Amino acid sequence: MEDIKLNLTGVFIKNKKGGFTAYIAEIPGTVAQGETMEKATDNLFEALNSMVKYNKEEDEKEMTGLIKAKIKKKMFRFKLV
Repeated sequence: MEDIKLNLTGVFIKNKKGGFTAYIAEIPGTVAQGETMEKATDNLFEALNSMVKYNKEEDEKEMTGLIKAKIKKKMFRFKLV
């Protein structure tokens, strides 16, 4: 399988009561939270993989081909707002 490089923007918002909310700017609905930025990153990575898996399953219902995706943490570019 050929590697495809994606530049995705993880946006992290520091919450007033502690912790972080994070989302991927390019993929609506991919949102996560964590007590630390590292935990929010891990949760966001998990949310992204869940989104890819869900979309793959939905696509397979409509198509005969198989779509494979492997998301790696090094694909992220981080931005704290």
